[in-house]
Formats: sequence, structure tokens, C-alpha cells
Amino acid sequence: MICIRYSRAMKRGFVLFLLSALFAASLAACAQAPSAEPQSRILYFTHRTDAEASLLVPGRLRTALGAQAVGEWGDLMVLHATQPAEAIIIDGAAAAQANADDIARLYRECIVLAFFNMYAPEVAQLVNDPSVSWDGWMDGSEPQPGDFYIMVRRTASGSMGDCSGAGPTGGAGQPGGLGKSRSQYSLVSEEDFEVFVGVLTVELAQAQP
Repeated sequence: MICIRYSRAMKRGFVLFLLSALFAASLAACAQAPSAEPQSRILYFTHRTDAEASLLVPGRLRTALGAQAVGEWGDLMVLHATQPAEAIIIDGAAAAQANADDIARLYRECIVLAFFNMYAPEVAQLVNDPSVSWDGWMDGSEPQPGDFYIMVRRTASGSMGDCSGAGPTGGAGQPGGLGKSRSQYSLVSEEDFEVFVGVLTVELAQAQP
């Protein structure tokens, strides 16, 4: 299991390092394939509108990540079936209208899942993996003062498991032969949002075969 936790003391250095690395990678990619699509397939399930004063509005995620906002869960799943998403972001304010069975299946397929303003026990229930909230990680015992995110991704471990969604399971809900990555941070400032974008970008890069 890989756990990523960011303290405020680490934040500025992490952002500068990550942005520098991403900028260098972008320059290399442009030099090799200038016509390539630079952004991944990301879907954002939310009921927010761009009129709101929030870092989590659809327009901000569209500009930063190319994320396509969807307000109906059935529509999101149709889009995913037509062209599979590499990451799906779920706004906690709309999560009650999402289908938990679908979310658990997306998690088993090793798709990157990010949740806004939801604590680990809620996320663990949605993805049907109790180990997401092991060790009291982000259990809400220390409530966040504002917006925040949790990001989870199931990861295949060599030949012992795959991301087909039908593999064997281990004890206590832990998929057999599979691990996971977990990350979390606040989303109360522009700098926080840059951290979120950077972490999601890294997760997408690591998820590629």
C-alpha cells in the first residue's frame, strides 16, 4: 500500500518541484509529438455551476485538467462506456446520486478516483474496500476546515492481479495481489488546487501501462 500525505511544510517545495518536472515533461512531449492531445480523459460528476465562488466549479477543472462535467450519473456511465475515462472525480455534494455498484466496479478497474469533501469511511464504502480507511486515515476525527480531496487508485501487482474487475480478493476486503495508492489534501487556496492537479497528473501517468 502506498500512502501519500502532505504537510503544509512540504507543500511549497512539492509544488515547485512537481510543476518544474511537469513543465519539462510537457516540453519534451511537445517536441516529440506536437499534435498529440495533451490531456487525459477525465469526467467530473457534480451539480455545481461556474457561477459559484468555489475552486471546485466545472470551469476550473475543465481549464486545468480538461475534465468534462456531468450532472447525471447515468450520463457519466454512458460517456465512460463510449470512451473509457482514465479518472473520475466525484463531488461529495452530488455523491448521493451516484451508483455505488458502478463506483466499486470503476475502482476494481484501477481507474483513478478522486472525491471532494468526503472522508475515507464514506469512500471505502463506495469503492467496497474497507482497507481504504485503515489506520484511521482521513476518518473525519480531525475535520477539515474547508474543501478537501481524497484520491484512491487500486494498483496491479505484477502477475498476481489485474484490473479486470473480476480478480480474486484477499482478507478484509483487500484485493488479492493488488495494492492501492491514497492521497489527500486541502483545497482552500489556489496553491492547494495546484497540488491537487499535480497529484492527479502523477497518478494518471503512473496508471498508464
